[in-house]
Amino acid sequence: MGEKARSFLIEKFTEGASGGPKADANEVAKEMKVLRGKDGALIFQPEEWRTAKQITSFFSRLAALQRRSEAGDDGHEELDEEDLLAIENEDVVQSLHEAVIADMEGPFHPIMLSNINVCAS
Repeated sequence: MGEKARSFLIEKFTEGASGGPKADANEVAKEMKVLRGKDGALIFQPEEWRTAKQITSFFSRLAALQRRSEAGDDGHEELDEEDLLAIENEDVVQSLHEAVIADMEGPFHPIMLSNINVCAS
């Protein structure tokens, strides 16, 4: 995730965390795709866009880090670059995990014996 996208997502999270309306991941994902700068050019390129699921995961990790920081568990008052990189890496691993699980949902070629699907439970 580029610095521009990361900063945008952190800004959206911070707006909600500071008492404003909480950002909806679906709306943030749509906004990333259509947001334009003063010159009319898209701010985010397609490779910088994030899905609603990725944004939800990112916000969840930011919230967890914020709670830990407020509790004084880690001694940091702000999110540092190392924390954000760990969040991003975890998001990639989670997305890959979900894709593999979705791919393994069931047998595509059931074993049939006398018109009975042996694979069905």
